[in-house]
Amino acid sequence: MTTRGSSMVTCSRCGTASRLPFIGSTNQMGAPDLDVRPPSMLRETIDCWIQDCTVLASDAYRALAAVPADGRPRLISAFRRRAMIEDARGNAEGAGNHLLHAAWVADDAGAAATAIACRREAAERMNAHIGAARPPVEYRVRLIDVLRRARLFPEAAAQAAEARAETAGDTLLTAILDLQTRLIAATDTDRHTVAEIQQGK
Repeated sequence: MTTRGSSMVTCSRCGTASRLPFIGSTNQMGAPDLDVRPPSMLRETIDCWIQDCTVLASDAYRALAAVPADGRPRLISAFRRRAMIEDARGNAEGAGNHLLHAAWVADDAGAAATAIACRREAAERMNAHIGAARPPVEYRVRLIDVLRRARLFPEAAAQAAEARAETAGDTLLTAILDLQTRLIAATDTDRHTVAEIQQGK
């Protein structure tokens, strides 16, 4: 069960006070997606994962604050604006995470083209983070799913091939790579979960 509340919060940037939602408690029921998006009920709390201020000097930042004409949720723009801030800080990992969150919101809204665009931007940051920080192989395995769902199949296949040696001896990660290899070959861009591996799919 998820419990929600709201409280008045003052923005540290512009000083504006506004009432924002918060999560009192939640849980997770089921398996995460292959890109580690959590299962219900936690996944439904995404609207509370970010605080957003539209009063910043950058014209590019402000341009993202407008509600898109096609009715896409403003939350997509909020995550993309936060990614812009992380880019300015030199935090490729943080920018990639926020762009992936924007893709998740786009998925939920049925905005397929936006989800693909956000994933492609996320993949760029994730690649940059891998080059700079050499994170654990789990991060590369996550990137493979982002690339596959962004329709970047050759890049996803190349990452899967590179990850093979690093995942040797890890039964779960090897099984994820096997599943991803099949999905890539089938040009499958759908959401898949870790539960499929446990079910022998």
